[in-house]
Amino acid sequence: MDLAFSPEQEELARTLRQFARRELAPRSAQWDRTGAFPSEAWRRMGELGLLGLRVPAAHGGQDADALTFGIAMEEIGRGDFSCTYGIQLAGLAGEILGQSASPEIQARWLPPTARGEAVVALALTEDGEALFDRLRDVAMRHDQRLRSTLSDDEAEQLLRLLDKLRAGVEQ
Repeated sequence: MDLAFSPEQEELARTLRQFARRELAPRSAQWDRTGAFPSEAWRRMGELGLLGLRVPAAHGGQDADALTFGIAMEEIGRGDFSCTYGIQLAGLAGEILGQSASPEIQARWLPPTARGEAVVALALTEDGEALFDRLRDVAMRHDQRLRSTLSDDEAEQLLRLLDKLRAGVEQ
């Protein structure tokens, strides 16, 4: 088994190391201190294809292997470790949605995720009635932002789904 990087992987590592040193490292401490979201860096990572590494090529991604994915995270982490979360979450979404979502969901979310235009989030929580109350409260408070991301119909469907899920927990 040959464990050496391919010439393309070597070039990727060099390129991303320079990007991390030039674009991320000088701002990393400020982002950490202020809690600011690195939106410009996110957009640049999308332009570089980093957020599409595990997104299927049919949806604007790279369909990269796990080793290439790991190289990208390692090199980006040299500049700002927190920026690797974007790559990881976009990669997770790329794999899950790319393998399991309907064609409509794939078309809606994968291309903007790969381009860095959509921010993917992952929420893990405990079961319970309070969860659904909290989710609905957050959704209602952020209704304007929610509606800027989702269509009116999608936002209403989400709120109805949260109500149904809560009702199911109460039974």
